[in-house]
Amino acid sequence: MKPAIVIPTLNEKETIGTLVSDILKRVQGDFLIVIVDDQSSDGTQEIIKNLEHTHENIFALIRTSSRSFAQSYIEGFGFALSQGATHCIEMDADGSHRVADLVRMIQELQTHDVVVGSRYCKGGKTVNWPFSRQLLSRGGNIFAKITTGIPLTDITSGFVGYSRSVLNRIAYTSIRCEGYSFQIEMKWLCKKAHVSLYEFPITFVERVHGHSKMSSKIVREAMLFCIQKIFKK
Repeated sequence: MKPAIVIPTLNEKETIGTLVSDILKRVQGDFLIVIVDDQSSDGTQEIIKNLEHTHENIFALIRTSSRSFAQSYIEGFGFALSQGATHCIEMDADGSHRVADLVRMIQELQTHDVVVGSRYCKGGKTVNWPFSRQLLSRGGNIFAKITTGIPLTDITSGFVGYSRSVLNRIAYTSIRCEGYSFQIEMKWLCKKAHVSLYEFPITFVERVHGHSKMSSKIVREAMLFCIQKIFKK
């Protein structure tokens, strides 16, 4: 097993070094860290380039085309697979996804093709989220489940592991969503391909540094995608 932890960055200089250091200390075995920077302007690029120069299993990809959360992951997955990765794991750079849960994720990927770290299944939780953010997230997940039929409690989770075989089966490179609705579309592709989706509980911690990239445009994109799937379940 050779998992690749794919981490998109956009102005994450306060957290990316600490996150990578923690991963290197706690994750065992053969693994890759692929950091995909989406035109950061705060010094993040210099940090990840230095990490690449000092660790043979860390790779820094610097995107030069227009900013896109989805394309960052698509390019990261493609690069990781070209380096022989057996699995690709999505992980946020801001510290909201715990390395302790990453260790569990890797364990679960030994027996499941797609593993979703869930905030909302039994045992999952969020920490330091304001009520308005919890309401938006929980409501969005209920709406997504009703409209798409995806059998998960946390369809919008951004902490997900995919096996190489699944990524080769689904047309992830043709995904149309640009923002966080990419997470929904990926799981929709798995559902269409009859891929089993496994959830385990995680603790999601609100970021301390930087700012959330959530916006009304992202919410609208996700809602439109879900509504379109009502007739395709």
